[in-house]
This record gives sequence, structure tokens and C-alpha cells, in this order.
Amino acid sequence: MNQELQILIKSKELFFKLGVRSITMDDISSELGISKKTLYQYVNNKSDLVNKTLLLHFADEKLVISDVIGNAENAMDEIIRIARASLKQFRSMHPSTIYDIKKYYPEAWKLIDQFKSDFIYCCIKENILKGKAEGMYRMKIDEDVIARLYINSIDYLVNPHNFPAVQYNFSDLYKEFINYHLQGISAERGYLYLKNIQLEENE
Repeated sequence: MNQELQILIKSKELFFKLGVRSITMDDISSELGISKKTLYQYVNNKSDLVNKTLLLHFADEKLVISDVIGNAENAMDEIIRIARASLKQFRSMHPSTIYDIKKYYPEAWKLIDQFKSDFIYCCIKENILKGKAEGMYRMKIDEDVIARLYINSIDYLVNPHNFPAVQYNFSDLYKEFINYHLQGISAERGYLYLKNIQLEENE
């Protein structure tokens, strides 16, 4: 593994675990056992490091989602598996991580917006088309509208003014959102499948 990749992996670990704002360049160089001079050979400043760390994270996310799509039983199973992978990540993420990026790193937040608007939008739209073809989702729903609602709902969920961290657990919010999304687009076949999945989880 090259040194730049080691830096990005360690930075992602620290940012997700402890929040972005609380981690300094000194912390990262100390954790890696390298000098700040060496660190600055690969990044211009902390903002640049946050950007590059996010791009690495997006690449990892694409691999996970591609693997899910290739192995899922059907369109609804795709969403459920992706949600479970996301929940695992959210549970290990510091509550301030997303808020820190949105408030203090506007360039990084633009990267997140672009990732949602491009990749996540396309994934949801393709999933809805697949679900329609399988009879899992209602035929009359507009996949473009639903995909846009989906990505904008994520923005609403992560806004601390809407759901303060002291009152709401983000993992619980995300589970409610995924259930709301699937219930809203399900045809009878999809509804029965979802009901059976929920029963299995409760056993």
C-alpha cells in the first residue's frame, strides 16, 4: 500500500470516528508516525485532505453498492442490503462528522452533493425501474421524481436543525426513512416481501 493511500485510509478512520473538525493535521501525522512535512507532500491543506478522503470513501461505496446489486435477490433486496451496509457505517460514525463537513468544508460538501446527484440518483432510478419490471414496485410511480425525493430526503435527515442529535439517533432515523420509502413505492408483491423480511428480523 502506498503512503498516500495509507494517509487517506487513516484520515477517513479518524474523521468518521471522532468528527472532522476535532482532528488536526498534527493528529493525523502522529497517528501515522510521519512528519507534517511528509503529510503535506500529498495534500495542500486539511480541506484538500477532507476532499481526497471523501473521494476514496465514494470509491469504496461504489464497490459495495456494485457488489450488492450483483448479488441481490431483487430490487427491494438491493435497497435493504444497501441500507444495512449504510447503517453499519452510520453506527460507527461520530454524530458531528457530516455536520462538520457541511458547515466548515463547503468544497467537500459539494462533492457529497455531486455523489448523491449523480451516482445515488442513478442507483435509485435504476432500482425503481428494476422493481417495476419485477412487479415489486407500483408501475405508476415516476422513477425520476422518486429518485430526486430520495436524495433530497437524505439532506433533510442529516440537517441537525430538523433532527437534533440530542433527541434523535441517526441510525433510527435512517431505518424509518428506508421503511417509509419502500412502503411508499411497493406493489402488493413488494409489500408482502417487505413484511416477511420484517418478520424474520423480529424472530
